[in-house]
Amino acid sequence: MTAREPDTMDDMDHTDPAAGEPPEKRIGDRERREVDARLREAHDDGVLTLGEYDERAARCWAARTGSDLDALTRDLPDPAPVEPTADPAAPEPALPAGDERLTRLRESLRDSERLRVPEVLRRNPDGAGRRSR
Repeated sequence: MTAREPDTMDDMDHTDPAAGEPPEKRIGDRERREVDARLREAHDDGVLTLGEYDERAARCWAARTGSDLDALTRDLPDPAPVEPTADPAAPEPALPAGDERLTRLRESLRDSERLRVPEVLRRNPDGAGRRSR
């Protein structure tokens, strides 16, 4: 038996029509990927068996609303907190006071604009990748 597409908007509603509430908003693949990653983590941690993961993953990718996804993770432990990573825009760490050698080295590396390539490794004028003579 195959699933049928809804014929009307009423078939798509995930609310009680008698309650007069608007239908629940649909979700996309981004939300499905997030939930699938959480299910995989639960399987990797031994919380879900392979069969349970397969069943929930299938339901995850068939989900249409957030409540469909919520039902798949409701009984799982909270995900582990993500540790912050270094901000690439953060200022460079301060060097120990009085260590001028490190300061000069850092400045020389920062001021180096291009790599010096030995003449023998440069390309020939015709564009061939052979070594110059």
